[in-house]
Amino acid sequence: EEKCFDDIGCFSCDPPFTDGLYRPSCKVPEGNLSIRYLLFTQLNRNESFFIEITNDSIATSPFDGSLPTKIIIPGFNTTLNDTLEFYRIKDELLKESAYNVIIIDWTKDDNYPYVQAVANGRAVAVYVSQLLEIIKKNKGIEYESVHIIGHSLGAHIAGWIGERLNKIGRITGLDPAGPFFQHAPDEVRLDKTDAQFVDIIHTNGGRNIAQGFGLYEAIGHVDFYPNGGTRQPGCGDTTIFNVIDARSCAHTISLNYFKSSIAKCKFPAANCKNYRNYNNKECYCNNSIMDNMGFHAKKIEDNESHELKFYLYTTASPPYCHNTTECFIPERETEGQGFVLVMIEAFLSLSISSIQKLANILSKIGSFFY
Repeated sequence: EEKCFDDIGCFSCDPPFTDGLYRPSCKVPEGNLSIRYLLFTQLNRNESFFIEITNDSIATSPFDGSLPTKIIIPGFNTTLNDTLEFYRIKDELLKESAYNVIIIDWTKDDNYPYVQAVANGRAVAVYVSQLLEIIKKNKGIEYESVHIIGHSLGAHIAGWIGERLNKIGRITGLDPAGPFFQHAPDEVRLDKTDAQFVDIIHTNGGRNIAQGFGLYEAIGHVDFYPNGGTRQPGCGDTTIFNVIDARSCAHTISLNYFKSSIAKCKFPAANCKNYRNYNNKECYCNNSIMDNMGFHAKKIEDNESHELKFYLYTTASPPYCHNTTECFIPERETEGQGFVLVMIEAFLSLSISSIQKLANILSKIGSFFY
């Protein structure tokens, strides 16, 4: 099946967009998608400016080409209103600094059946790419200054945009959708070739839809697995018998984590082979690489060929910060100098006795740093 449009070209269901096991069915996009592009800046924080893919619309908009651009893309079956986390992320971003923030409202085309929403997402990616091209033409932006934040199916739309434009600065995938994207080749889903930096937060990952709505595979430059990446504190049981509440909660809580990471939480995370090793406290002191989950995540240089998985704990209620104050130190058979990386997110909140205990431990090691 192939379908062509005058403004966005042709779409096909040929492989790799059809796979007998992981993509048993495929559709092409519908025509006449109802997409709205909602621009917010520090000049219009609370009232969106509706931009269109035209020179006149961009030229007369409050878009400031000298500022970085943040694009927020919701996922499947989203009801978009100003009480949802997408708008709260926008608010936190504009508190943090001066940005152009664009929310992509494709909610009239992201509904059931899921296979059609996936197909429509491919067309959304083309339209958003065209929007960025015309913004670049009129406002002189560089694609390197663009950061796309996509949730669920929106994360893969971000990947398709990055694949088309080739120079996107950063893509953050918030629990990227799993169904139809499990074990898919790079051109079908978000991957680390789609932007200069791709960071992923897995909160309801599974190897199939019975286990979770999100991908469990590591697909970015850095992949974060809070609380193991499958179940989340405060969301209850995420088995198939509690799909509506528990798994939806775990799937969407990635939005809450990202929002909190902008100003309230650093979310320090440790690189570790797996969650079991992290729980056994094997990944703090043994020269582990550290990174912060969410807005302040950083690309680990020279990491194009292997996975970097990071693990951390969160709490069950906002702002979800879990202060890291413990460090596992294996016994040494011989004396020698060593060092330990200790992450203390809220040092001033520690009791005097806790600080003294920590100091006694560190004094036995040698040198240390924060």
